[in-house]
Amino acid sequence: MNILVKGFVFGLLACIIVIHFSCAKSGEEPISPAAAQCAGNGQGPVNSAIPTDGRFAAASIAMPVDGYTDSIFINSLGDRIYFTHSYLTATDFVGLTFGMATGTQLSGHTIGAGLDYNSDLYYIQWIASSSSWSTPINAGSAFDGSQVNSLGNECCMWLDDSETEIIFYRDTFNIPALGPRGNFMAIRVNRDAPWGAPTLLPGDYGSSNQSTSTYRHDIHKTASGDLYLWESNTTAGTATLLYGKKSGSSWDVPVLLSGMESMGAQHNTQPWVSRDELTLLFNTRGPSGDTSLRKMTRPDICSSWENLTTIPITGFSDPSGLAVWGEPTFNRSENYMLFIRFDTTSSGWPVQMMFSPGTPGTSFATPTLLN
Repeated sequence: MNILVKGFVFGLLACIIVIHFSCAKSGEEPISPAAAQCAGNGQGPVNSAIPTDGRFAAASIAMPVDGYTDSIFINSLGDRIYFTHSYLTATDFVGLTFGMATGTQLSGHTIGAGLDYNSDLYYIQWIASSSSWSTPINAGSAFDGSQVNSLGNECCMWLDDSETEIIFYRDTFNIPALGPRGNFMAIRVNRDAPWGAPTLLPGDYGSSNQSTSTYRHDIHKTASGDLYLWESNTTAGTATLLYGKKSGSSWDVPVLLSGMESMGAQHNTQPWVSRDELTLLFNTRGPSGDTSLRKMTRPDICSSWENLTTIPITGFSDPSGLAVWGEPTFNRSENYMLFIRFDTTSSGWPVQMMFSPGTPGTSFATPTLLN
């Protein structure tokens, strides 16, 4: 997800457990298949302690602060962190400044005339033998059309638990040679194998009705196969959360997410859904980019979202008092959050990768700066 705009902003696969009539306890009414499906998807946080091996200690990640890093995503095991990167400063990348000195160029990133806004997907991996994070690894060559990275802008990824399915957004700046803009999916045989050829998602989830002023991305796929995303309208200056229900091998047309009807024309972005699909988090941004973390819940997966609240967060603001940060990401234990914060008090808005213990249902503690 990308925090601001420059003409564009940058499943967990499981079966629903059906409880049959024969499963009812003696003396109880049998549970219908429909009710059993609504009760839950059989998923939930995987109980595991927050790692104490130093991976989330202060300054544990040798990541540059002088370029634009965003769209952070931690894998289910908590040993890989995916992100998008450009060597432009954050303020140049989102159009607040122009022509500032460029930052670090990561390995495999293609730059040059007309490619300044090219961004690539990367990841770092925890190396247990040395108790350290790897240097950033490019997720795919920009010169090979079969890979996830191109000469366009890739961002806003989601991966399944096995890291063999990825959904990401690509903007191609209306350059026909770079292909369509939209949301793509790619698969691979295992998490260390090269990605296969990316394919567009169908309809409005792919390239249909995408433009420089209206686009949909930051797709989050749930265990039930449903899609959550947000649509930006840069002309109106708004962003709206959408929902797409899984239907056979595709999805129904995206609709306004239930529970959002009363929020009006705000800037609501970057949805995240818990493994059991009963808690939804998203960001709401003010005019200056100041970010609030919002939550909705529901009693079962067939009900509408409700109980809109703001989650308490401590220490998320920079020295100026602004909390300008990107999408939250969690591993499968759901007991800590990673995010990217931008220091608005320094030239170019240096990138800060942050770690904060807490749970989606309660609150998050003062974050630790990792890079």
